[in-house]
Amino acid sequence: MEFVTSASVSTGPEGTTTSMNTHMSRFTRIVLWFISLNALAGALSLILTAEAAAAFDDLTRSGRDQEMVKQDENAWPNTFRLAQMLPAVEYVRANRIRTLLQRQWNEVFADLDVLVVPTYGGDVLLATNLTGHPCVVVPDGFLSRDGTPVSLSFLGRLDGEPELLLVADAWQRATDFHRKRPPLAATGASR
Repeated sequence: MEFVTSASVSTGPEGTTTSMNTHMSRFTRIVLWFISLNALAGALSLILTAEAAAAFDDLTRSGRDQEMVKQDENAWPNTFRLAQMLPAVEYVRANRIRTLLQRQWNEVFADLDVLVVPTYGGDVLLATNLTGHPCVVVPDGFLSRDGTPVSLSFLGRLDGEPELLLVADAWQRATDFHRKRPPLAATGASR
């Protein structure tokens, strides 16, 4: 696992220019990082796949997964079907890696209250799904090239939801991104 501290306070996507320092100055120990699980991502994805398949096992075994609209190679129904064949040994090995990841994340949060990361920067969703750390996603502007909305994720320590929600609330109070909407042309919607 790699935590890369960002020198910039920008959220990363082209066209966004928010300043964490301005809006979060009353909070301490807030860090903007990019998270990459590198080589661990494959093993950890196996866990997510197996657990998703287990959650939808009745749907798959009954054949009702065929009623789902999207049926291409990477669609969830096919993922559920393929996951039925995952070796137990691989699942156990992946969970050992998960345990190490959970320990590392607990060490990271021993020294800070909140991590601020671009929502789609790195492996944030995979990591928080597998470690159990809470995450709040808030709007953070729009890409200048096409008006696509972008967001920030605020990550907290285990049982740290109160601090996490305070920071996310402060961010929204200091900005007005949650009140803005992209132009209809950017969403692909027709009138």
